[in-house]
Amino acid sequence: MLIGVFQAFFMSLIILGKSRGEQQALTFYGWLLLLMGLIAFDVYLCYTGWMVNVLHFNDSTEPLVLALGPLFYLSIRSLMLRQRMHWRQYWFHFLVPGLYFLSQIFYYAEPLPIKLNAYLGAYYSELPRVAVEDGLWAYYQPIKDELRWLILFQFLLYIILSARVFLKAYRSIGTERPLIDRYIFSRDSLVAISAIFIVVFSVFLNYENDHGDHYIILLMTAMITYSNYAFLSESRIFSKSWIKDKYETSGIGDAHATLFQRIEDYVTESAYYLESDANLKTLAARISVAPNYVSQAINSHARQNFNDYLNAYRIKAAQSRLLSEEYQHLNIEGIGHSVGFKSKSSFYTAFRKFTEMTPSAYIKAARADS
Repeated sequence: MLIGVFQAFFMSLIILGKSRGEQQALTFYGWLLLLMGLIAFDVYLCYTGWMVNVLHFNDSTEPLVLALGPLFYLSIRSLMLRQRMHWRQYWFHFLVPGLYFLSQIFYYAEPLPIKLNAYLGAYYSELPRVAVEDGLWAYYQPIKDELRWLILFQFLLYIILSARVFLKAYRSIGTERPLIDRYIFSRDSLVAISAIFIVVFSVFLNYENDHGDHYIILLMTAMITYSNYAFLSESRIFSKSWIKDKYETSGIGDAHATLFQRIEDYVTESAYYLESDANLKTLAARISVAPNYVSQAINSHARQNFNDYLNAYRIKAAQSRLLSEEYQHLNIEGIGHSVGFKSKSSFYTAFRKFTEMTPSAYIKAARADS
């Protein structure tokens, strides 16, 4: 357990420090690892008996457990869809953890004897309880008693949502085959979180109290270890280019860089992205390069698949035309057609993906700022 705690804290601090909110998928995953570390440390204190020295914090990580599912889903969604979300788009995912925290406020303020009895009941049920004064009815207890089933339901819900996003994104890559590191990582993370769900379900069925928590934490440690391995194995330190001088770097990386520059030059100079029938094969034919090389160069340098690469140019052109007097005779759908989109829905979907707002909202915001 302690190994898992150390790994979670160590890697989460690195991820959160490096991402600094700019890479949202990593930010969500960093918070996920940090909460897993806090939960594992809580269970570690309970199993070693050291919790009696910090009884004020007994059961304090329960709301954090309810935040694991949302954080996992948001990290997978951000990683797969490459869509940056504003907090207004995801705050409601943390409504359940927040409401549960509020429901337990009075428990957190309870005197230590009550918290000691709660700890003894969960881990040392054979020991006698300490005497406590009669007080008001503990309204928080019925909610606390149903926590395990709430955890199971929420875990299952967010596993399903994450799997749905993963499959949707994976199918969308078609035959282009972009860099698949994020797909493999997401797939393996889904398998790991599903295994944790199965173990949690089994523990809840077979253990009335918290006696089986160590199985859950040990599996969480395995997931944390895999995450650390995945992140460290992607580090640039372990690539040959890190120890080479600039003049020594050659090979496929340079070939991709040269090809990508050719693609950029052609796409921008000919305004190829404005063609509604633009596709990978046509572009490859025009610059006399095999389609798979064009796809690899775009994936490697733009970190986008072919469609997203073209759409980024199209949306930039659409933003300009939406505010230009030259195109005032066109409605929004007409602007979309003028920059290469075949339908209104595809234009709106791409516009929201790259700007996080609709075209009409963009016009309104731009005019308000001017």
